[in-house]
Amino acid sequence: MDSQKQSLRAVIFNPEGVLFTTRENSNPLSEEIQEEQQLISHSKIDIKPGAVENMVLLNQMGFKIGLLFLSHHRDFELALVHLGLISKNLFLVSDNKNYYQKSHKLVFLIKECLQKMEVKTNETLYVGSTTDDYWAGHIIGMETLAIGTGLNNQNLPQPANIFPEIHDLINFIYELEKSQRTLFLTESIYKSFRGLSSKFSGFSERYGIPPAQMAAMQKLRKKDGVAISELAKEMGLLLSSISGLVNRMIKQGLIIKKKDERDSRVSKIYLTEKGWEIIGKLSSFSLEIENYFENYVDKEDLLCLSKILQKITGVLDTKPYFNSESATLTGSWETNT
Repeated sequence: MDSQKQSLRAVIFNPEGVLFTTRENSNPLSEEIQEEQQLISHSKIDIKPGAVENMVLLNQMGFKIGLLFLSHHRDFELALVHLGLISKNLFLVSDNKNYYQKSHKLVFLIKECLQKMEVKTNETLYVGSTTDDYWAGHIIGMETLAIGTGLNNQNLPQPANIFPEIHDLINFIYELEKSQRTLFLTESIYKSFRGLSSKFSGFSERYGIPPAQMAAMQKLRKKDGVAISELAKEMGLLLSSISGLVNRMIKQGLIIKKKDERDSRVSKIYLTEKGWEIIGKLSSFSLEIENYFENYVDKEDLLCLSKILQKITGVLDTKPYFNSESATLTGSWETNT
């Protein structure tokens, strides 16, 4: 697909060989489609096993479905009517008058179908059964799925996904959508983080308090007087990192360090009057941001988002994560201090 991935919205078929075969070239009917074939016995085509089920599922999933016909498609259109598959999400494109040159016919039909469905190439999956199908999809730059064994020209690019039967299509789409949802979630979280981070950076610059120090102060606001090791655990930092952070905050007058009255070996840290003053201003600033979002997002959605983020934060705080660069598992999240 295009480098700028979009959510999958449509599937375009070259149905000959994928969804149906012409009667003179068809094999004996399987039991599972004999009943369907009786409905269209007057036509010259045989519906392939799984074709109807896949089209129904795609329609239920909200996909737009495009069907390309290199010539007359009346028989298959009648079959669609008899099987109750005609819907507002179904688009038929054909070249009955042989308007396009044969070598480029599929390319132009795909472009016409995309325009008719009002979708982009990176939102659409193309499904065919021949080398010409993949060539056309490759030229346009679409994700292409091959059904069957028609791709026998090794001189042309081959699709990454070749399945023997149409039944495999839905599973492929489920997995494709899953990966796209994951990518969208990751990009959305990153974009939201960058946006909010820039807002808090303004506050940070105004008061000379780096983000990591603000995070530490928020932890102390909830529980003042904690051991350094406990704060490190709460923030997901190594002890060596938290020690430097604490020393800088002490120099800035934001916190103080005292010996534990019950155990002199343990030092606990507390917010100073200056620290509490900054916390008050930070709370007011956070409230301003919350009120800003409430002008554009429903309170119920914000509450739902808050619960989801709390769960995600809980996972990040307590579970190891996979570091793709080092290919190792670690439970520590280092931040700039």
